[in-house]
Amino acid sequence: MIDVKGDFRKLLILGLLLSLAMFHPLGNAAVDCKGMSQSSCSGNSSCTWVKGYKAKSGKQVKGYCRAKPGKAKKSSKTDAKHEKAASSVSKKSGKREKAAKKEKDKKAEAKVDKKEKKAKKAKKDKKGKKDKKVSKSKEK
Repeated sequence: MIDVKGDFRKLLILGLLLSLAMFHPLGNAAVDCKGMSQSSCSGNSSCTWVKGYKAKSGKQVKGYCRAKPGKAKKSSKTDAKHEKAASSVSKKSGKREKAAKKEKDKKAEAKVDKKEKKAKKAKKDKKGKKDKKVSKSKEK
């Protein structure tokens, strides 16, 4: 007679072990070098240390650890699609940020123009009052 409960239990345990083996961090070919110190990075044959540098924007970038070329897990077609979608989103958000900055600059410029106009008007009014005083004093 077939032991259904025993076979099911064995199958369940086998599936559990297989899934643990597939998703275990040590089972992955890609080594996570991110966040390692320089000494531990140098000691790991799958990682390399990138020296600090000054970016084009002028920002100073500190040294960091990264996986050596060819050691990273190769992405599938779906990963490429996700990356493409993410890059288009970041491009759009970059455009939005530029537009927002442009709008903010425009408002600041308008504010300065408004203050300048107000100052000119005040100066003109002050001059007009002074002229009125002079003309009144001449009439007397």
